[in-house]
Amino acid sequence: MINCLSSRHEGDILKVWYRGRAACLKIGQKNHKSTRIEAKVLAYLEGIGGAPKIYALSTHRPAIIMEYLNGVSLQQFYVNASPELRKNIESLVRYKLGQIHFVGYVHCNITASNVIVSHQDGEYDVHILDYGRARPYKEEFADKDVHDVDRMFQGLEWLTRFTKS
Repeated sequence: MINCLSSRHEGDILKVWYRGRAACLKIGQKNHKSTRIEAKVLAYLEGIGGAPKIYALSTHRPAIIMEYLNGVSLQQFYVNASPELRKNIESLVRYKLGQIHFVGYVHCNITASNVIVSHQDGEYDVHILDYGRARPYKEEFADKDVHDVDRMFQGLEWLTRFTKS
């Protein structure tokens, strides 16, 4: 069984079964380099920062089979979470982003839809997705990542106030 998770101009993301387990298949457009960049970054990260782990790659048409991370987008999660839980998740996102920076990459596309919040065995975790715009670490890119995270959480706080009214 195949479910389409997302369809964008750079390609499609499908939930598939790979070697007996749920996986994501990201198929990039032939001339779109973001899937190639993402494959390179994910291979380097090997799960750091909550990034999905790669199971298989295709070089003919850019495609990645990667770990399926079950959860909801940060935006979906944030609206119904308590203020204390939102603060804990915000700290966790910042920590995971710091891990990515520490090993030498900058995400360059942090949005609430590129962060998945999972909940298993009473524990919350976050996973940062979509590394198609990632770049090797440079201070100015890292500063932009941090600024984008600040703006993302400000927007989520505003959204929460707006939807609760």
